[in-house]
Amino acid sequence: MAQRGRPKAELVLSDEERETLQRWARRPKSPQSLALRSKIVLACAEGRTNQQVAVALHCSDTTVGKWRSRFVARRLKGLPDEHRPGVPRKTTDDHVEAVARPATLAGRRRRNPVGPGRTGTETKPAEEWGQGTAPGFRWG
Repeated sequence: MAQRGRPKAELVLSDEERETLQRWARRPKSPQSLALRSKIVLACAEGRTNQQVAVALHCSDTTVGKWRSRFVARRLKGLPDEHRPGVPRKTTDDHVEAVARPATLAGRRRRNPVGPGRTGTETKPAEEWGQGTAPGFRWG
């Protein structure tokens, strides 16, 4: 069958690139955007068309075309998110994880506070993690 439309750049992966993409695609801590991009590139490397990949991964063929061409142009360096304009974040991902994980675990332990007059509002965890007590901070 004759190929229709614009010709696509051939996408060939090295063994090292394939391993990295597979790791990004299945690692639970990878951002979902990077995992999807990795799956797109892996599927394109198998020889599928943009439309076939789009249907399989539930995204648009425009998205598949974008990440296929970006990978061909910049290889692995083209897949992660680029820096965005604006003020940089003051809170790092490590700090968010350090605060959120114990907070969610503590919330599970204190599902039903015991004692008269307990409403489930807690300020102690926020003080413990250096967050201060802001109006409207609710725990529970």
